[in-house]
Amino acid sequence: MAALLGDPATGVATHAVGTALESLVRAAGAVTSGGITLPTVQIDQVRDLLTVLHEVSGRRPVLILDQWEKSTQLDHEAGGIDSFLRNPDRWPPCHILAAVRDEGNPLPAPVRGILRDHRGPAEEMALGGMDLGDAGERDRLTHLLRVEIPGAGDVADERLLALVGDHPGVLHQWRNQSPPDEPALARVAAEAHAGRFRDVERALDTLDDSLLALAIRLMLAPLDDHPLDSRFATVVLGGRPATGLERLKRAGVLDSLTPPSFGHPKRLETAIRWTDAERRLPLRAHLPGLAADLARPLRGTSPDGAPFAAALAALGPHCRNRGAPLAEALSMAAASLFGRPTALPVAGLAPAAIPPDTAALMSMGLFNTLVHAKDEGDTTRRDAQLDELRALAAAHPGEPIVATIAERLERIAPSGAG
Repeated sequence: MAALLGDPATGVATHAVGTALESLVRAAGAVTSGGITLPTVQIDQVRDLLTVLHEVSGRRPVLILDQWEKSTQLDHEAGGIDSFLRNPDRWPPCHILAAVRDEGNPLPAPVRGILRDHRGPAEEMALGGMDLGDAGERDRLTHLLRVEIPGAGDVADERLLALVGDHPGVLHQWRNQSPPDEPALARVAAEAHAGRFRDVERALDTLDDSLLALAIRLMLAPLDDHPLDSRFATVVLGGRPATGLERLKRAGVLDSLTPPSFGHPKRLETAIRWTDAERRLPLRAHLPGLAADLARPLRGTSPDGAPFAAALAALGPHCRNRGAPLAEALSMAAASLFGRPTALPVAGLAPAAIPPDTAALMSMGLFNTLVHAKDEGDTTRRDAQLDELRALAAAHPGEPIVATIAERLERIAPSGAG
């Protein structure tokens, strides 16, 4: 951002960008059909920011939505792109690039809708494997390998290229592991082609319980670009000092420290699979505690809660089929704050067993699903969520947010109403 602003002494442009950015994080909380949602970035705010960047830089800004398939607000963001494509004259000269990993699965419905409704302006560009058809490119690659990879020095060009195939992950793993000879090159290449990162499995196996617990929390709630002194990072680290991250990097678990990352998504998947089978500290044992830690700050619709809600909503797939009903219910409650209400699976949870400092989030989630069911005319789901919410309010009478929501629900569906 600073590179686009030029000399900050000009003041005006810097203030304009600052104002636009502040508006993004101060977006007012939305109430849709009576539901409770977190603030979301509105499309006109995005347009204003891109306009400022274009005017300041004199260039076409590019808005990049990376790993878009993981967004907690995919429908909302797809609506913004649809507006952009329908009314391009209202936007500055710009491009929007959305990166979606399909992993062989159909594209998400909102993405398919954009491609269907806006053929031409919206283009799908599938990224295939590495193309080494050009002789010059092959020569550059083999030269680079001999410079960077110890075991590549005496291996024939054809053999190196055959081991790489069209998979960039081979290069990534060779650089990480520095195999010393051809057999090691072949072993690491085979692991990469199989989507396995044996180096992270071996590194995880060397950790003591404390470091392994920290690594698991980072797998489930990545820090991404959150500053290490932020409240979000403090919660994810579980109060541990940030020096633990450096120890994980030295052990070969983390691929980088800025930000703390496992590296390639497949490497993270390998780490999660290994941890799932770990008997000392299985992944499922960490889900309830982490989910509760992420839920505690969610006591309203302040923008400050957005990173906690997003991380908790993303925890949902890890909870399923792992025997973590509380974590799954909290995750779904967090997802409802982004306008994705479904029936919360709390029937098997005793209201008194729900930690008091997570009851606020649970009550917001139940309220959202109740309102959604009411709007859709689903009286069975409405009544089930209504009973759960009343039971939660009765079990936690000292929680003001729970009490407030309970009072509001009685105005929507009074006790005894059918």
